[in-house]
Amino acid sequence: MSKKNIVSISGYTMLCLCLSILAGCAPHGSPITGPTVSDGSLEAFTPVAALALPTAVRATPATNEDASAQQTAWLQIAKLGPYAPSSQDLAAIVEAAKREGKVTIYSNSSRLKYAAEEFMARYPEIDVETLDMGTKDAILTLRNEQMAGEYHCDVYFAGDAPTLIHELLPGHMVWTFVPTELQAVIANPYRDPLLVQRLSLDFVIYNSDTYDAPPIDNWWDLTRPEWAGKVVLQNPLHHPARMYLFVSMVQQAEKMAEAYETEFGERIQLDEECPNAGYQWIKAFLANEPTYLLGGIEIAEAVGTPDQFDPPLGIAPYAQHSKVIRHNLYFEPLFDLAPCSGVSLPTYLAIANGAPHPNAAKLMIHWLMGEPSEEQMGGFAPWWVLGEYSPRSDIPDPEHAYPWADLESRLWPLDRQSAHDDVQSVRDFWERHTP
Repeated sequence: MSKKNIVSISGYTMLCLCLSILAGCAPHGSPITGPTVSDGSLEAFTPVAALALPTAVRATPATNEDASAQQTAWLQIAKLGPYAPSSQDLAAIVEAAKREGKVTIYSNSSRLKYAAEEFMARYPEIDVETLDMGTKDAILTLRNEQMAGEYHCDVYFAGDAPTLIHELLPGHMVWTFVPTELQAVIANPYRDPLLVQRLSLDFVIYNSDTYDAPPIDNWWDLTRPEWAGKVVLQNPLHHPARMYLFVSMVQQAEKMAEAYETEFGERIQLDEECPNAGYQWIKAFLANEPTYLLGGIEIAEAVGTPDQFDPPLGIAPYAQHSKVIRHNLYFEPLFDLAPCSGVSLPTYLAIANGAPHPNAAKLMIHWLMGEPSEEQMGGFAPWWVLGEYSPRSDIPDPEHAYPWADLESRLWPLDRQSAHDDVQSVRDFWERHTP
């Protein structure tokens, strides 16, 4: 990828601040319009609202009615939302995408640059701009731009199901696009209400050089005195994706209560400030003073370095297991932990509202969802690694991976309906009970 395709987050954030100020002073523009070609796909176009403004700025509509008309016009041209066809013409999308000539992606993955390079090799007519800014900043930037009437982003490629599904999607800041040919190979929960590109997993890991067998078999073991100060993880207050594991415990409180009784042989007694067994586990776990480390590699090294007499346990993404081979580490995930193995975390693909290049966005989504070939995974190749799973039934599990068919039922998917409220509640509880 050429240097012009790489934008630093610090520089981009400053640009957004400046553009937000400019947008507030800009004259009101007309609805987004653009010509279509004979096959009905979108011709490359410049929104009318941008013609009198600097290239990156979009004027905010004068009234709610103007905003609605502008959005409707864009949806009709982009063929999204209520104007999406029952089936898509991929060849027409490809040709329209080439005419648009560019696609901009807000992402949480540094591996996107490799997929982008291969995309541009296949489609040299289309320039790819990737902004690797992390999920939190991707959502914040997209939300701020949308509220200011600025349309820079074409594809949102990150996580945070609660915010996406409860704020951005109903707020019409992103739109669902599922390629027609994928509907038969992706189960409904992974394409409705938004398309999932991959699933990542969080597990407890242990040192397989020191221990011949797993040293624990229940999440409640981590609250026992013998593990005090001997569990390492990222601070979920600083890494929101890591908080979802503990939110799932709150959501699955009955199963956490059953696991307590299995472990200790008696029914759980809740403290006054603990609404359910999930909160009780969090309180007991924090009282055991776990250790926070910066990232996944630090956790992998702390747990998996060989020749340790008394190594800690870790809570880490399954993707860290690839370091067992690359970094000469020795650790294994606990797949049979009660009451669940871990939590599955989706990464989504969506088209940003008002995307300047909607056909290129559709083509990029096609690309990032991959191709069902072990020899060539297409745009999914950078994520076809141990610890990541495609939702496509026709893409096999990565080499050495625990079979998804056996693992899926052991995982707790985040309850997206209640997670939006639960995240803040769990976060506040975590802060109050941190020693």
